[in-house]
Amino acid sequence: MHLLLTALHGLDWVLCAVYLTFGAYKRLKKKYAPNCWTYHFSYYAADQVNAVTNTLGAFLILIGIGLAYARTGALNLAQIGEVLAGHRADRLVIVSLSLLVAGFLIKAAIVPFHLWLADAHAVAPAPVCILFSGVMVEMGLYAVARVYWTAFIGLFFDYYD
Repeated sequence: MHLLLTALHGLDWVLCAVYLTFGAYKRLKKKYAPNCWTYHFSYYAADQVNAVTNTLGAFLILIGIGLAYARTGALNLAQIGEVLAGHRADRLVIVSLSLLVAGFLIKAAIVPFHLWLADAHAVAPAPVCILFSGVMVEMGLYAVARVYWTAFIGLFFDYYD
């Protein structure tokens, strides 16, 4: 994950697999349980909450990437770290880091951005629950750690030479 856009694309490809699994499962449930309208309503509501919340997270990440690019002129994490190292953190960089962290934490469903995950787990099939718990959380946390320690740590600590 050297480029910020690679992190965003990786998380979105996992979500594409989630949406496809949700869709296939919805068709199977509709075929075998056509009279259970309350289940279908909650299933669609959870799917929509999942889609809207993760789209909001992707939007925040994209805005954060744009602000980091506006300040540094680079999308590579190492180049962003080199440009920002030794400089004081200005408002644009702090807003960029905040948006990136908030977007990745929304995708990882970490407190206080975790409210969409309970609805999705309640009605999701087992493969989707595995993707949510086993992949999305770890990818979001890894992205936060990688972005901070590779690109933005030089702003807050002066131990780099």
